Amino acid sequence: MKKFLLILALTHFAFSAFCQQPFSGILKVYADSQTMKVVPLRVVLDRSSLSGELNLRDTLAFSNTQTSYGYSILEPVLCRLSVIWPGRIADHVTFYATPGVYTLYIGADRKIQVKNQVSSPLADALTLIDQQASTNYREKTALQLKLYDDFPLAKAEEKILMVRDSMDKVLDQSLYKTILENRGTPVGLYAFISYAELPRGKPRFKTQPVQMEQLMGLLSEDMQKLPSAQFIAGAMAKAKGSLNGQVLKDIALPDAAGKIVNISDYWGKYVLVDFWASWCSPCRIEHPNLIKMYNKYKDTGFSIVSVSRDKRADKSAWLEAVAKDGTQLWTQLSDFDDIAQRAYNIRSIPANYLLDPKGVIVARDLTGEVLNATLAKIFEQ
Repeated sequence: MKKFLLILALTHFAFSAFCQQPFSGILKVYADSQTMKVVPLRVVLDRSSLSGELNLRDTLAFSNTQTSYGYSILEPVLCRLSVIWPGRIADHVTFYATPGVYTLYIGADRKIQVKNQVSSPLADALTLIDQQASTNYREKTALQLKLYDDFPLAKAEEKILMVRDSMDKVLDQSLYKTILENRGTPVGLYAFISYAELPRGKPRFKTQPVQMEQLMGLLSEDMQKLPSAQFIAGAMAKAKGSLNGQVLKDIALPDAAGKIVNISDYWGKYVLVDFWASWCSPCRIEHPNLIKMYNKYKDTGFSIVSVSRDKRADKSAWLEAVAKDGTQLWTQLSDFDDIAQRAYNIRSIPANYLLDPKGVIVARDLTGEVLNATLAKIFEQ
């Protein structure tokens, strides 16, 4: 069987005691397409940092001659290599790149596989963290479906809440143990990032930034200097400014007509700053309740400012959703340039902040009956 051979070699530098990035290296890609009957149009190599914030892509175009490529990395990276054939993507492979040599084979059937010539416990440990999170999610999903089949709705949801919390606790304990046992390696850093980004929708780095900073402080100085550690540290610093009792940072965003509106323009009344998108089903499901609350309290000092996370290319979808849902009752702003995303570190939606008349954060991520009860307590005392 003829094979198309790619060799990815990560050359490890010799580091002194003063080196700031002890996990730096060069990732080299070698390719020889002479043995294949059909040469791929290109090979796309995506790399992501441990925090998932830095995403880089390189496209390699192939001919009937040997091709080589290389780039620097500052920490282990998650790689996804996709082989592009005429008209379709044949396959892809995902792996962590750490110091070592990786050989990727593409057989005559156009399937690809990766083989590491040298054992990489570090890459294996990083992969295991991902597998634990994936297993937790799959098992919870499967169990939820079964409980909905076996019990009435109310009883099923009660059981789901109990089981989900129990399963999440097991994952949390595993990640926490991994942090403490790997303080001086990227495994400990990645376990910390994974732990800080849970639970889904209300990550600890946003809801408990002070505690997460203390936990991160247990990692070695070398680990805290890695790019992903610096990113999560910045996210936690931002989160401390978005806790209850803090004044929400003021930003300016354009409305549908392009007029610039400051969040502080709404100081003087209670305001819900709501982050959503036309494609976000949970966001739009909440809209009827927001309309109800807006109409109920708008004359007693309550308003809403919605910030769309739609992309600029999807502006029409955003405006159509506003019209369809009837939320043009209040100010609608766009975040096409990710100004709000960066200022408030919005990682998932729906999300919101409830501010008092001085712009102080009273509560966050309120929906449904919890939002209704909070507003009733404010306006119906």
